[in-house]
Amino acid sequence: MDRRAAYAVPSATVRIISDIIDKRGVFCREKLLDIICEELEGMWPGDEWEKKAAEHQLGTTKQIQLAIDAYWNAINESAFSPELFHNHTVSDGALTLIGEVVRATAPKTRKETLVAVCECLQEKYRGKSLEYHLRQMHLDTTGDILYAIDLYNIGRKYELFEKFA
Repeated sequence: MDRRAAYAVPSATVRIISDIIDKRGVFCREKLLDIICEELEGMWPGDEWEKKAAEHQLGTTKQIQLAIDAYWNAINESAFSPELFHNHTVSDGALTLIGEVVRATAPKTRKETLVAVCECLQEKYRGKSLEYHLRQMHLDTTGDILYAIDLYNIGRKYELFEKFA
């Protein structure tokens, strides 16, 4: 048996991780384990927990960490594709924020940019204020933030909007 196949994470499991992140907001990878465990307990209460967790390869901490890694790899490797995202509107404020983060942190990859933007948002806004500002900037989901990052990078590359460069 191929060793990699033994550690393959089902796409349904990656979708569960993605849905939890979209539902709870954007978090750093390091904080996801606790958040995911909390959400899974709510999704699969009582005796159902062990059976459902085993079906989705989320029964152990190691399996949940592998699923988180698979999710981060999926978003890091996915190409720019607007049809993957629910919200196609990006505010000037979102692009300005991304520009500030890029200038301040000089991320090398899309994933690093995502993490830096999420950390900036969490530091800048708290609680209900965070939720409000995410809605105002049209950054409700991880997909929305990635879409905004992609737009920022394309705009910067082709000098489409100087004020965000």
